Parts: sequence; C-alpha cells; structure tokens
Amino acid sequence: MACPENMFFLIGLFMSGVLSTFGQRGLIATMPDRLDVLTGSCMQIPCSFDIPDKNKYTFNSTILTSGVWTKEDPYFDVHLEYVIFNSSETVNRYQGKIIGNMSQKNCTTVFFNVNTSYTNRYFFRIESQPYRATDIKKSVY
Repeated sequence: MACPENMFFLIGLFMSGVLSTFGQRGLIATMPDRLDVLTGSCMQIPCSFDIPDKNKYTFNSTILTSGVWTKEDPYFDVHLEYVIFNSSETVNRYQGKIIGNMSQKNCTTVFFNVNTSYTNRYFFRIESQPYRATDIKKSVY
C-alpha cells in the first residue's frame, strides 16, 4: 500500500505535466477584438492565422483546411452546440462563408443576416488532418 505522501507526489507530477501543455497556443489567429454590426446585415470578420514554429511540421497547407467558428467557449467538445459554422459542412447553424484563402492562412469569414442573438464571443479553429487547433486566447465579440 502506497503512503499518502507518495500519492500526493505522483498527483503533483501528473498535474504539472498537464498544466505545462494546457494553454499553449497551437494556432495564432489575428482578428479584431470587437465588431459592431447592424441587425439583418452581413458581418465580415477579417481573419488570418499562423501556426507556431513548434507545430509547423504537422501542418500542411496543401491539404484541404476547414475553418470552424465556435461561440462562447473554445473548448466545445462537451458543448457541440457551440459550433456555429464549419466550412466543411453544407448545413450550419449560422449561414456564412470563408472568403479568405485558407491555404494562404486567410480565414476572413462573412456571416449573413446577422441578428441580435448572434451577440457573443467567437473563436476560430482549423482542421487539416492530422492537424487541428483552436486559438484559445483570441476571440472576436
């Protein structure tokens, strides 16, 4: 039977390993902090992205890259309803289109017929097998 002191030490080592990778950016998105839009109009989000040097070897810009927009929280795996747009899907919760050239790291996106219920924080994610990343530190409101 392990001593409680040893168990605490192992838990501390495990948590420090988890925390050392938690919060590291796998994607750096550039977009405005805030956009003001009239109800019923289109909203264009100027957007570009870059891949940090430590991940450049896993991202291949020649592979079809999808852009995904989530609202409220960048960690949407528990709340799939936070995914509001995925450029690889034909049906999305918000009508929109990525007008930027994703292979050139341009993720500029237009959403159509915006209404007041769209007011929220939005995060951008790329999915390009095998690379997938969300910028958890940058959002547009």
